[in-house]
Parts: sequence; structure tokens; C-alpha cells
Amino acid sequence: MFLLPLHPVISGEAEYVNDHPPIPGQLFAAFVLTTEAVGNIVDIDPSPALVSAADIFACSIGRTPLSRVGGEANVYLLPRPYFSDHGTNHFTNYMPSLVDVCDVLFIVDPCPIHAKSFKFLTSCPLLVFEPVACDDQRLSEMLFCSGKVLYEGQPVGIIVAVTRKLANKAANNVRIQYSNVEKPVIQLRDIVGTKNETRVDLGQASGADIDKGVTVPIGVTHVVKGSFCNSRQYHFTMETQTCLTVPTENGLNVFSSTQWMDNVQGAIGQILAIPENSIVVSVRRVGGAYGSKISRSNFTAAASALAAHILNKPVRMILSMETNMRAVGFRPEALNKYEASTWTAVQSS
Repeated sequence: MFLLPLHPVISGEAEYVNDHPPIPGQLFAAFVLTTEAVGNIVDIDPSPALVSAADIFACSIGRTPLSRVGGEANVYLLPRPYFSDHGTNHFTNYMPSLVDVCDVLFIVDPCPIHAKSFKFLTSCPLLVFEPVACDDQRLSEMLFCSGKVLYEGQPVGIIVAVTRKLANKAANNVRIQYSNVEKPVIQLRDIVGTKNETRVDLGQASGADIDKGVTVPIGVTHVVKGSFCNSRQYHFTMETQTCLTVPTENGLNVFSSTQWMDNVQGAIGQILAIPENSIVVSVRRVGGAYGSKISRSNFTAAASALAAHILNKPVRMILSMETNMRAVGFRPEALNKYEASTWTAVQSS
């Protein structure tokens, strides 16, 4: 069988987000990331990143007020208290009202965490739901760290420069001071031992608690039990997380490498507090994804859109491999516990 769309890919003719030609006046953005996993941010000093003041266009660190740096007219600390005056620093994985889309939609055994954000319309085992407001922080994500560090590699701001190389170099030179730094618990078995349900799902698939043991039926001759871990996996995609945002007279044109277009549209709308119908999201190919661009693409898209919206210039964000691994993360580990028994068949006389 011959796959027709394969020919442009193997011939190099296929176009991806980063194949979009340079746009006159476009800028490049890069994330500034935390270097500690647990702690609080005391101070952020961007001055080492601004040594080439004529080339650094803007520096956005959390909620820092708008001010000039180094006396250069084109170098700013952005944004002005943008999130308090306009949008928000949080976005929620977007889902349209399913009841509006179709008359009946049946969802079997919805996730208990996400179920908190839905209003159940029936009491039958097959549940029909529509989204409602929810304050559960596990359902919303933070674009920039608000002070309390949640993980190593958490974005605290963005650097916008005239070249990608300069933006990445400047972002790595930002100095961050921390307090209350603690050694993180990163091994899955240790995390399970803390029974911290904000970091790990402790649910039992079969309803049985293997740690407490189960009743051994009569006739069982051998019981085998143990555990094993599936280690975390990194998504080696052809393109890292990337997005190009171009301001227009009607809003924003967003070229995002995403698997979930309306999720990107909703996240940008929440961050900027602008109508979603003013955000046009275009995706030709995602450049490989394997699930890593379902919701993780929101960060690059929202950051790129934020800079483009404030500066009114095209902004392209292409994460480096190092930033992609630190800020986006991995497919999570899984701890599997099992117990199996064997018995001897009883022969009838």
C-alpha cells in the first residue's frame, strides 16, 4: 500500500511551522526558566541578559512593570501589570460545551479529577456533561511562575530579541535568586510513599489494594507478587514546541505546532482576554507529536501571542532541545504492582 501524503515528507517538500519564511520585522522569543525545583523566587535580575541592549528588544519577567533598561528606547521590561489589567496568568485546557455540539454524548467512567469541572446532566452510569466553572488548580496551568516554584524548568518570563540565538543566550543569562530551597523528591517510588495526591494518581484500577494483600482462595499453591516501573519517556519530535504569531488588524494569526487547535485558541484568549474569534490558528503539520503537542503547545503559543500582542510585531518562538526537555517535561512514569496466584486442578474420581 502506498501512502500518498508520504511523498512530500520523504522528498523534503512538506512544510512545517518553521518552514514559514521570515516575516519583515519578526522577533524571536525564548523562555527564562527556573533552575530550582522547590522554593520561592526572591529576585530576578535581567541585567546580565541585556548587555547587548541594542539587540534585545524586550524582556518580560512575570508581572514586572513597564520600564526602560539601559537607556535604550527599544529595550523594555514587559509587560506592565498586564495580567491584572487585561488578561490572566492562567489558562485552562479548553473544551467547548459538548451539549451545544450534539444532543446526546455519553462518557464512560470520566476521570475523577476532571469530573469536578463538569455538571452531570443525568444520574445514569453513562454520564452526559457540560463544562462549568471550577476552582481546582490542577485543571488550570500557569504561564509564568507567580513566585512559588512548582518545578525545575518552570517559565518565569520571556526574552524577545532580533535573533533566536541572541534570545536563547540572553534567557540563559538571567539571574534568579531563591529562598526556602528544598531538595525535590523525584523518584516515583518515593513520591508514592509520601501519598501526595497532587503529584501522583494513587488510584487502584481493580479496586483492590495490593499493599494490604488479598484473600487467597482455597487450593492456591503459589503466590507471586511484585512491582516494576515504566520509566519516563521524552518525545523526540522532528520539531520542538514552536509557534509563530502574527498580529493583524482583526486580531492574531497563530501558526502553532499543535494537535489541539481549539485548545491553543482558548488558552490565548484567556491569557490576553480577547475574543476567540479574533484568533486564527493554522496547522499544516505538527512535525511529530506522539501526544506531546496536545496540551504542551499551549505554553509556546500563549507566550508568543503575548509578546506579539503587546509589541504589535510578529514573534516566533522555537524552543531549543534543552528548553523543550526542561519546560515541557516527559511522558510520566508508572508504578505497577501485581499479584498472581496458581493452583493445582482437583481431579474428579
